[in-house]
Amino acid sequence: MNIAAMVLAGGITAATMAPISPPAAAAEYTCGGEVCIRVVADEKAALKDAHGCNFKTCVTLTGNASKYYITGSGHGFFGHVHIWGPGVNRYSDIEPNPSITLLGRGAGKACAEGWDLRQPPTGASVGLACKDVR
Repeated sequence: MNIAAMVLAGGITAATMAPISPPAAAAEYTCGGEVCIRVVADEKAALKDAHGCNFKTCVTLTGNASKYYITGSGHGFFGHVHIWGPGVNRYSDIEPNPSITLLGRGAGKACAEGWDLRQPPTGASVGLACKDVR
């Protein structure tokens, strides 16, 4: 008798049920007796971190293409840091050792460039650091 017929006949008991087999992608499941549980990767396991510096400017990425944080930081100069990448394009405040952190989304190259504003007329680049968001 199949399960639908048993339900119509008045109910199901554990003794009358056939063992449940996991779906086709068995590698995603852990089974114990008649119970199979799908193993889903922890969200943090999918995070990718990247950090890099060039001269006086650093970029740090935490996350992945679905959501990432980008930090651009400058060291040893007065000015601002420009960060850009997927879903991000902004300048930090003008200050000594500037820093800015934003939330972005999307895959591609994300960068931070520091600008020393003590060097006229418009300031000089003091490093460009880029990393990939995947």
